[in-house]
Amino acid sequence: MDWHDTDLGFSDWFHLALTGVTATDWLPEWEPLPHLLELDDE
Repeated sequence: MDWHDTDLGFSDWFHLALTGVTATDWLPEWEPLPHLLELDDE
């Protein structure tokens, strides 16, 4: 759901979108934390 389709303020909606509470069709789905770091040997 996009922000303009809700009655939330943008910052509230954006926080919910980034934490996965609000589903969006334009944000990627992230793997659960912690994320592993890959080091480049170059």
